[in-house]
This record gives sequence, C-alpha cells and structure tokens, in this order.
Amino acid sequence: MVGQHRARIEVASRWHPEDYAAVATALLEHNRPFLGAPDHQRLAVTARRHGRLQGAIYGESGRGMVHFDLVWVAAEARGQGIGRALVMAALDEGRRRGCRGAWLDTFDFQARGFYEKLGFQQFAELEGFANDHRRFFMVKHF
Repeated sequence: MVGQHRARIEVASRWHPEDYAAVATALLEHNRPFLGAPDHQRLAVTARRHGRLQGAIYGESGRGMVHFDLVWVAAEARGQGIGRALVMAALDEGRRRGCRGAWLDTFDFQARGFYEKLGFQQFAELEGFANDHRRFFMVKHF
C-alpha cells in the first residue's frame, strides 16, 4: 500500500551520535562506486596575534574539493589582510591535498565581494532566509 509503513518517525532537536555515524557511513558507501574511496580530511587554518585568535577557517577537503564551512575574522582585525591570508593558506593546503577547487557559502550581508576579489564565482543563490536575506554559493577552481 502506498504511504503505509511500519517505521516510527521521530523528530528531535539533537542528533544521536551513533545514528549520525551510521547514516554518514551508509552514504559514504553508497557514494563509493561513483566518487571512489572517501578521502575526507578536516581543515583548520587559524590566525593568532599575541596568542589571541584573530581569525579562522574550518572546513574539510575531500572528493577533489575543499569546503570552507566556517570563516571568521575578529572585528578588530578586519581590513588588515588576515582574511585574505587565511583563504590563501586554505587554498594552498587544498592544492597540496590534491583538490581541484574550493567552495563556500556566504550571506548577502557577509563577504561575497571579498571572495569575488579572490577569484570565487557564484554558482547558486538561495532566497527565503530571515529578513529577506539571500545566501550565495561560490566556487573557485584551481
């Protein structure tokens, strides 16, 4: 019968680590025939001044691309070249890891122009966020 199943559907506000791990493993195995063996590696690029964190990029490399998940520069450190240095270091590490490009997303009130100056190009846009904001998805190929 269409629409009938015996599974109990649950909705939660937190992830069960063992369930998340099981799903991630299952998806990696499903993708293996198409993308090859998983080669994901975490990436952390940080900038410190006098021991204090001034900026960071957190992401991962895998499947030939680097993904920047979190990019941040402290307000007092902006405009001093730290953001550019972080991005360039992350791109260099991506190349060292054998990646062919990098991708990220940024909101319309964040750093789209900054990334464009570094050679990133928009490949998608998503509307509908709070207060009519938009999110841009950007890529840079090596």
